[in-house]
Amino acid sequence: MNEKTELLKAEYNVATQIKDIWENPVVKFLLDKIHFISPNISNGLDKILEMHQRKKLEELFEILLKDNTVTIEDISNVDCIMETAKTIDVVNRLVRNDKVKYLANLLKNSIRDENRNIDEFEELLSKLSTLSLREIKLLYLLYNEEEKIKQFDKDGEEVFDPKKSWKAFINKAKSEFELNESEIISLMLGIMRTGFCVGEWRAYLSASATLVMYTSPEYKKLLEKIHD
Repeated sequence: MNEKTELLKAEYNVATQIKDIWENPVVKFLLDKIHFISPNISNGLDKILEMHQRKKLEELFEILLKDNTVTIEDISNVDCIMETAKTIDVVNRLVRNDKVKYLANLLKNSIRDENRNIDEFEELLSKLSTLSLREIKLLYLLYNEEEKIKQFDKDGEEVFDPKKSWKAFINKAKSEFELNESEIISLMLGIMRTGFCVGEWRAYLSASATLVMYTSPEYKKLLEKIHD
């Protein structure tokens, strides 16, 4: 089989997969309900489902449906439909596609949670939507450095040295993001608006006060919901 035939076959497969997404009963059900509940979103769907915007929504639905754990039964209530509508609204406003996977996983985990907390979902969605991809990666890098050095005390409680993890994070961020320390601190102070990290000025022996930052319990909650 020649190269042209292989290319045509690949294009056909992609087109078929895309068509399947929009023909999926769950997707059709959601769009129909969103049209009824939120006409301001659905009235623009014909235009939204074009070019760049279409790709973002395709990725959202592909992640939502990829392991067949979300069914029409799961989303047959107003809360889930409204959560989907709110997520679609955020996805539509994205400049790039990079964050779609995080938003899709947040929605998917909320739909699958029988004890879902609507307020918590809206709060996390709102905060996540304000973060850039670089800010999301910086937060995760700080979390990873904390995980590397954490230990457990005699009562089984997690303990870690925030000064040590913060220093390791600064060194890693300098290398991975090509930023200087002042730029990293500025970015992290901006991320504090979400409540996903905390900053403290700490004084140590024979040294001036030093800024130390670490991830918050709220970030751990988000992390559980945006990863597979």
